[in-house]
Amino acid sequence: MNQTHYTIHGINGPVVKVTGGRGLAMMDMVSVGEEGLIGEVVSVDRSATTVQVYEDTAGLKPGQPVVSQGAPMAITLGPGMLTNIFDGIARPLKVIEAESGPFIGRGLNIPSLDQEKTWDVTLHVKAGDVLAPGALYASCPETPLIVHRCLVPTGVSGRVTKVAPAGAYRVSDTLVELTDDHGQIHPLALAQRWPIRTPAPSPSGCPSTGLWSPGSGSSTPFSPSERGAPPPSPAPSARARP
Repeated sequence: MNQTHYTIHGINGPVVKVTGGRGLAMMDMVSVGEEGLIGEVVSVDRSATTVQVYEDTAGLKPGQPVVSQGAPMAITLGPGMLTNIFDGIARPLKVIEAESGPFIGRGLNIPSLDQEKTWDVTLHVKAGDVLAPGALYASCPETPLIVHRCLVPTGVSGRVTKVAPAGAYRVSDTLVELTDDHGQIHPLALAQRWPIRTPAPSPSGCPSTGLWSPGSGSSTPFSPSERGAPPPSPAPSARARP
C-alpha cells in the first residue's frame, strides 16, 4: 500500500489540520502523530486538510507526521466477529485489555480478527468454474449453530484458476484465485476488507407506490409511510384502553 507523509499544522480537540495534504482524499484513513493515532479525512481544500482523530489527541504537536494509508477506512469481515466484542473502530476489546489493561491505549494497531486461528474450511468451487459477485466459494462453522459463508465480493468476477483443498486455514490464507477477462488474478480468502462508509449491496425490494393518505391506519402527514410497508404502530398512550 502506497503511504504518503504529511505534517500536522494545527490541533483543536479531535480535529487536526494537515498541511501538504493535496494528495489526500475524502474519507482516507490516516495515522496521526508519533503514536500512529487512527484518523479519517473529513474535509479537503487548497490551504489545509482536516482530519478527525478517533483517539485522544493529548500530546500531539504541530510538525508531527500524518501518514496516509491510501484507502478509505475499512474493517476486516470474516469468521470470528460473532464471538468477539469491538470498539468503535473494530478493534477487539479482549485483545486490547490483554495489551493495555482495562483502558484503551493510544495508537493500538490491532487486527479485528485473530490472524493465527485456523478454521475448518469447505470449498464449494472447482477449477474452471466462472464466478460472479455474490457467488459462494467457501464456508466454515463459525459457531455450533452458525456457518460462515464466503461470497465473491462486489466488483470481482472471473474463472477459478486455483482452489485450495479442504482443511484448516487462517483468515488471510488464499483459498481461491479468480482470473478475470483482463488476466488479473483476484485472491479470495476467508476474510475481506470492506470500506465502512460503503453500503453493502442488497437485492432491490418491492418498489413503493406512493405514500399512505392521511388518516389511513396510524399514518399521518407527520409520520408518512410508504405503501407496501407496514404503517408505524401508535404510541402506547394513543392506543384505545379496554
